[in-house]
Amino acid sequence: MNVMIIEDEELLAEQLETMIQEIAKEYKVVATAHSIASGIHTLRNNQVVDLIFSDIYLADGLSFEIFKQERTETPIIFTTGYNQYAIKAFEHNSLDYLLKPLKPEKLEQSLSKFERLRALGTTPSFKEQFPTIKEVIYRSNFLLSQGDRLVPIHVDDIQYFTVTHGVVKAFTKKDQMFLMEETLEELSEQLDPKLFFRANRQYLIHRNSIRHIERYFNGRLLINLFPKSLSGIVVSRRRAQLLKAWMNI
Repeated sequence: MNVMIIEDEELLAEQLETMIQEIAKEYKVVATAHSIASGIHTLRNNQVVDLIFSDIYLADGLSFEIFKQERTETPIIFTTGYNQYAIKAFEHNSLDYLLKPLKPEKLEQSLSKFERLRALGTTPSFKEQFPTIKEVIYRSNFLLSQGDRLVPIHVDDIQYFTVTHGVVKAFTKKDQMFLMEETLEELSEQLDPKLFFRANRQYLIHRNSIRHIERYFNGRLLINLFPKSLSGIVVSRRRAQLLKAWMNI
């Protein structure tokens, strides 16, 4: 059984592949993609696959764009972090969805469901799963604590989110700092991917906060943000390609 994985976090893609092989050795991952562009290219040029695992939120947008541009009859299991805006749609329409962090028992249930439907000849294609794709509503405001006050903050006033020792903070254009209840993973799912980019495991940055980008060694990049005191956010070689694509959206 040939499988394709679409996931912009290389480590998560590797973990999913390992879990699949541990649960069902007859499944073989024959293709991976890390962005919308590479997903389209892989589907267009790669061998036929029997099942696709696809993250929803990629660095350069929603993975739905892949399947809108490159039609496929292959059933899809979507993976996602907790997202209050999206999960209800999957409860009724998709072959299945898996919440991150992925759990082996849930993955096994999804594979069993796929095999049952395949045996009956009723595995749905993407078109059948999502006959009409509604626009996703992204989060536009936060109500954040500052001492005894609750302060409304629009997402365009936030320059970046960062995490240190498990504590997530938001920094605004006015150089205010707020503690966040959400993880960076949850924020990445809730915010418009055209506005926010996950530079690395520590930073989620707003497009308008980028002052300039420098070339670094081994194909990596350095992002310098406003204010000038914050600089040198390292982007890996693989994510550097995603950053360039994102900046050109």
